[in-house]
Amino acid sequence: MTNRIRAATDVGGTYTDLVYYTIDGVTGQCGEVRTAKVDTTPPHFEKGVLASLRKGEVSMGDLDFFAHGATVVINAITERKGARVGLITTRGFRDVLEIARATARICSTSTSRSPGPLSRGICAWS
Repeated sequence: MTNRIRAATDVGGTYTDLVYYTIDGVTGQCGEVRTAKVDTTPPHFEKGVLASLRKGEVSMGDLDFFAHGATVVINAITERKGARVGLITTRGFRDVLEIARATARICSTSTSRSPGPLSRGICAWS
């Protein structure tokens, strides 16, 4: 049995990161954790992911597991950049994004201000 690789990438606004390790096919022991970092390649983010695999000398044929994340999406939302969005909701929930109530506890003080909606002029249908 051959060694297998478990890997994960994260596409960020500036860099695409890869973290990976091998699993011994006989003993099941995990090898050393290794990393690789390359420039993010907008708008073709997949090129950065593939470049990180090449830089880490990771062959896709040896992958046992691959996870992918994209903090570049979170950046686009919080910086209010990106395409205009639309929302289709259940009847009565059209304003849910603008109301922005959630069960998550958010740090605030009596002087805190809401940053406003993440998207201006949301096209919403219910």
